[in-house]
Amino acid sequence: MIKASANIPCPCGSSLKYKKCCRRYHQGALAPDALTLMKSRYSAYATGNADYIIKTTHPDNSDYSEEKQD
Repeated sequence: MIKASANIPCPCGSSLKYKKCCRRYHQGALAPDALTLMKSRYSAYATGNADYIIKTTHPDNSDYSEEKQD
């Protein structure tokens, strides 16, 4: 896991800074397409943002759970 500083290179590989890339989706903006969603989910994983991953997992997915581990 990397620290989610706004000025790090975005973990999704876009070559943009995190604050100009996936951070906006982690803060509530909707991803415009499936590729962006999946990249933002990877960035959430890399930065330890489990809430975003849970929020963007479809309820019909077999891995879906509303339970959070502490």
